Amino acid sequence: MLRPVGLPKSGHRIAVHNVVKPRYDPELSSTQSLGDAVPASYSFTAHFTSSSLPDASSIAGDGFTAALAHQFFPNSLISEGLAELRALRTAPVSSLTQNQVQLSGRSHSEDQSRLSSLEQEVEALRRQLSVHESTRDANMTEIVKLRTYATGLEDLTNELLDERERAQQLKLKRQGGKEEKALKRREAWFEAEKRGKNGDVVIRKMEEEDDDENTSGGDEMSSED
Repeated sequence: MLRPVGLPKSGHRIAVHNVVKPRYDPELSSTQSLGDAVPASYSFTAHFTSSSLPDASSIAGDGFTAALAHQFFPNSLISEGLAELRALRTAPVSSLTQNQVQLSGRSHSEDQSRLSSLEQEVEALRRQLSVHESTRDANMTEIVKLRTYATGLEDLTNELLDERERAQQLKLKRQGGKEEKALKRREAWFEAEKRGKNGDVVIRKMEEEDDDENTSGGDEMSSED
């Protein structure tokens, strides 16, 4: 069985650190001549230690500490301890319950305040989300309109380019036809002059024929359009 910890215990009052004995001397071997005297070369080093036992004043002042030094506790000390335990079981229960109720009420109010703040944050986030969604829808509608407008402009540009190309080709074709007709008129004028005819009359007749062809060609183009 282990010894209890914390109880007072007795200890050695003297601690020996160093003992130096004299060398052996044959002359001093006879104890009769030496008697009870200690040799001069003999040294002994020690010091007094403090006692671990409690003071008598502290034992007398503290009954519980004094009871620990005896074999049994006195009846008065046991009765006092039981009375304190009985008082702790009855009185502090109500205060402890009241403290618990106060803490629970405080925690409930704190939870309610946190819940209300969280609800406000959620509502603010919902509003921001609705604003972002409406802005996104408006942006998408504007993007669709711009794309439609850009597509219309591209189609119109392509049509204008096609018409310009057709007009250029028609202009080149007419210019080429005029040059060819002018060359034919010169040849016809020289040919008529060689035969002794009036070349101007021949050229005038050819111009009238060209005018008739241009009139008929214009009618055909207007009918195609």
